[in-house]
Amino acid sequence: MTYDVIIVGGGPAGLFTACNIDKKLKVLVLEKNKTLGIKFLMSGGGQCNITHGGNIKNFLKHYGNNGQKIRQILYKFNNQQLIKFFKDRGINFVEREDKKIFPASFKAADILDVLLKVCKNNGVDIKYESNVENVTFINDKSIFKVIGNKKMYESRHFVLAAGGCSYPTTGSDGSGFNLGKQLGIKITKIKPSLVPIYVKDYPYSELAGLSYKDINVQIFRENKKIREEEGDILFTHDCLSGPLILNLSRYLKKKDIIRLNYLNEKIETIKLSNFLKNKGKIQINTALKEFTNLSKKHTDLILKNIDINHEKKCSQINNIETKKILSKIILDEFEIVRNAGFNKAMATCGGIDLNDIDLKTLSAKNNNRLWFVGEIIDIDGDTGGYNLQFAFSSAKKCAENINNICISV
Repeated sequence: MTYDVIIVGGGPAGLFTACNIDKKLKVLVLEKNKTLGIKFLMSGGGQCNITHGGNIKNFLKHYGNNGQKIRQILYKFNNQQLIKFFKDRGINFVEREDKKIFPASFKAADILDVLLKVCKNNGVDIKYESNVENVTFINDKSIFKVIGNKKMYESRHFVLAAGGCSYPTTGSDGSGFNLGKQLGIKITKIKPSLVPIYVKDYPYSELAGLSYKDINVQIFRENKKIREEEGDILFTHDCLSGPLILNLSRYLKKKDIIRLNYLNEKIETIKLSNFLKNKGKIQINTALKEFTNLSKKHTDLILKNIDINHEKKCSQINNIETKKILSKIILDEFEIVRNAGFNKAMATCGGIDLNDIDLKTLSAKNNNRLWFVGEIIDIDGDTGGYNLQFAFSSAKKCAENINNICISV
């Protein structure tokens, strides 16, 4: 059988593309795993942070340097339209205080069930354990020949929705990029995104699980500040994490310097010095907790790391010690060693080069029958539902344009 459309990848982008292609067309989804949506079922800890609340215009700043380039893709099928699609099919949603949106059941499986049901109703053919190894385009026939597991398929249109490299054990192992190369598409440099960061001489193993909100973080490279943002951080047993660190990870390189300001403001030494003098005989760790709002365990560790006895009285703290304390509070500085790698990355930075894609259609510039959706494209969003929104938005646009070409109006 020659299909109208073959889609490689049974994640949210691939399935949503299939859901929105006209029923008149013969559609085949090739999935390398035994089941669909393995990585998707892990999203948001299995709870599925499907998108973010607020105006879609505010999304653009959450895709690194490429947000403006995908403006029309997001506007054409925005967060409210995505929610409506699933609401119309029986899924209710909740929006948390941080504007992250989840299905009311907090189960990614409920979203996947809807996608599978729509695909079934549309007559989409899904083949499992179908690892695509080779694809070629036969120019004189305008047909793609797709080979995997010793089987050959043909189609008039070919959609790459194979994801990136994050969580490779789920099947998202970067193999889709090789298929893109076979079809003459350039792949930009690949690296982990939304990933924890390891730093040199990490001192906070004892604080594992402790998080702070609205911390100021600055990134320096060769003594030049390249980034400054505010947000939430998390200490783990061996590295830095939390939403802000994850979002910044796309910019970080080895030997960059990261500075944490736990007060999120500029404090002069004299201010802390006067505060401590007024506390007189109160222990320094007790006073610091009041001054900073940091946890007692954290302030004790700060004092330990700069060799100050936490039982020392405030009146006994000299000016040099005051400067050391303040430096750890507003300039806690670390050297980046590495990120935690693709096994712990939530997304992939890099992918199908945007210069090779017609972003008005999501087809390749060198072949208007070749299409790309979701994480395989060089687009990576912040944590908070932005990557799934792009997956669904790009899938919708791709499907609509395939329909425009294949179905006469």
